Amino acid sequence: MPSGPSGRDKPVVFLSASIPDIDRWRGRFDPFGITDAVVATARSVFTRGGKILTAAHPTVAPLILQVADDFPGEPGGHLVILYQSKLFEAVIPPATTEMMSRHYVAVAWTPAADGETPEPGNWSESLSTMRAAMMTDVPIVAAVFIGGMEGIVDEYERVRETHPSAARIALGRPGGEAASLPNSSALTQDLAESDLYPWLMDLVMNDVLGPPPR
Repeated sequence: MPSGPSGRDKPVVFLSASIPDIDRWRGRFDPFGITDAVVATARSVFTRGGKILTAAHPTVAPLILQVADDFPGEPGGHLVILYQSKLFEAVIPPATTEMMSRHYVAVAWTPAADGETPEPGNWSESLSTMRAAMMTDVPIVAAVFIGGMEGIVDEYERVRETHPSAARIALGRPGGEAASLPNSSALTQDLAESDLYPWLMDLVMNDVLGPPPR
């Protein structure tokens, strides 16, 4: 049986997102667009009673936290399933630590690889272990990809392989590596071009989770 937190009681949407690091990324991206898109995605999922599965990159953890705080949910229930590698335990930023303290967040730790350190270029095996656990522990109905760098491609491929029936939604307008990923949605042109993120994610989540309760 999977050892991570279960998302079986409510539908789960995987969110893979980050604002690229300008020291490591030379492509086009719009940090404000990524911010708006992440907030819109979280709000659309929570409004429909869904959960978010994420590794909560430090650039988006505060955004998810901001939205989730408006949706306290049921006592003992979870809105966010958060995966973290033990490799980063000593360097977790305050926003992620704050997220972990919330009652609505279920946290799953995965082991660090021997000899790796929490520095770019020296964490690949630890991140691979974490991503493999996320994709096998928790069933998902959809995955949303926003911004990001090379890691977002790895997560996209893992979703495709482990959850072939899950909708894969990649937003193009905010840029980042997600702009290069294909969509499995009929809204392909809107997902590639639109910056009306609340409207766009409501359309997407109406298809995936159904309309919000009245």
